Amino acid sequence: MIEQILLSQREPPVISELVRVECASALAWWVHMDELDETQANRIESTFHDDVREGRFRLVAPNSGVFERAMRWLLTRPTT
Repeated sequence: MIEQILLSQREPPVISELVRVECASALAWWVHMDELDETQANRIESTFHDDVREGRFRLVAPNSGVFERAMRWLLTRPTT
């Protein structure tokens, strides 16, 4: 269903550089929790990287306010 929505759009979805960091973090966490193995995580990361490179997403830099808000949000959350 999500794929159909994305494919039906005229313009590629806009994502922030923060999305790339969050994807890497999620993959690392899933490997750490043994929900994915390294091969699976690498395949997902490679596919995502290819999608960004091929223009399936429009990559934008977060403005300083967004970056600061995201950093503050993460620093106030427990990590375990």
